Amino acid sequence: IKRLREDLNAQAERVTQYYLGDPKARSGRTWHYGTNKGSLVVTIHGQKQGLWHDFQTNEGGDMLSLIQYAM
Repeated sequence: IKRLREDLNAQAERVTQYYLGDPKARSGRTWHYGTNKGSLVVTIHGQKQGLWHDFQTNEGGDMLSLIQYAM
C-alpha cells in the first residue's frame, strides 16, 4: 500500500485531472477546485506533491484518499 500511495502521489497531476477534471484556478504548485475561490486545494508539484485539503469540509489526505473522496 505504501508503494501504491507513493506512485499515485508522484502522478498527482494526472490523477487529479482524471478524477476532478480541470481546476477552477492554478496557483504555483497547487490547483483549486470547489466553491468560492476553490475550497479544495491539491498540491501538484513540490515537497507536498499529492496532498490535498478541502477547507469547506476539513477533509484531506493523499492521492489515494482523493480518489476515495471523488468516488
